[in-house]
Amino acid sequence: MKYTITVFIFTTLNLNLSAQSDCKEFKELLMLKKCCISIFEKDSNDYNCNVLLGNHYLSEAINYPLALNYSNRAINSKPDSISAYILRFEILLELKENENAFKDMKFIKKNINRRESLGFGINSKFGHLSFELGLFEDAYDDYYIANKSFIDTKTGNNIFPGYLLHMARAKQELGQNEEALKFFNQSILVDNTGESLGNRAKFYIDNNQLDLAENDFESAIKKGSLTLPIMLNYAFLSKNQGQNSKYEQILKKCIELFPEEYKPIEALGFLYFEMENISGAKSIFKFGINKFPNASSLYFGYGITCFNNNEKTEGCLNIKKAMNLGDSNAFDMYKKYCN
Repeated sequence: MKYTITVFIFTTLNLNLSAQSDCKEFKELLMLKKCCISIFEKDSNDYNCNVLLGNHYLSEAINYPLALNYSNRAINSKPDSISAYILRFEILLELKENENAFKDMKFIKKNINRRESLGFGINSKFGHLSFELGLFEDAYDDYYIANKSFIDTKTGNNIFPGYLLHMARAKQELGQNEEALKFFNQSILVDNTGESLGNRAKFYIDNNQLDLAENDFESAIKKGSLTLPIMLNYAFLSKNQGQNSKYEQILKKCIELFPEEYKPIEALGFLYFEMENISGAKSIFKFGINKFPNASSLYFGYGITCFNNNEKTEGCLNIKKAMNLGDSNAFDMYKKYCN
């Protein structure tokens, strides 16, 4: 049995030996071999080997439950090891065990002397977890520390927009809009892509400053930042302003630019439905269903369009498909009109 486990570990290694890397990877292979012998034949509480194997299954062989097992062993053998807790924290994030990850995060923060020593990667993961849990003050602090790695030591200026955007969103969630806007503005100064403009535009929408939002969207697009979130937010702004023709035009552009996404198709179909353009709605929903056969909302849209066109049989058939794909709205409608 020991032999079988050891062989399994080696077969999961993805070795791509070359003239430049073979020595390094060969040494790693030898270390893993030694750890296999140590853990499975001698001492299952070997701290260094459990950390090594935990990292291996976290980032190389990708087996998170097994990685968690090794990280737990490492902590059991050395309960005061920050490194082992960081390893387990990262594994728990991958496993979506946020509550347990939060406990490890608290332990790490409490027992580390300088948060900066953790590096921007871990601190940013702290920020993401805190933000997801609604701890926006903590999230801001985490992003603030992560951002220190991206400040020019000579000028004191930021050189990366990412964490500034995270800090801005945290401040916005805290209702501190002036501070949020300050960080959005700072991120725009160092962002060449236009993404920060799109994010500030969304901030303006949330604060009902629609003219400013439209200016930012247009500036972002001119800079070549044609990401789907930016384009869809711009489209929805046009719709909220009653500019259906512009809304339709932007959605068609999204369908052209992002053929792997079904959301623009869905939005265009419901626009035609609202405009009582039945043939247009049926056509675009059918187009979407053919491209994305597992998108429940497209079946739902096609189904209710059929209902409005007195095609109950066809409508119920598609509503049932949407229901079977997990659409809760479809379940209620099918129960009410199709039984």
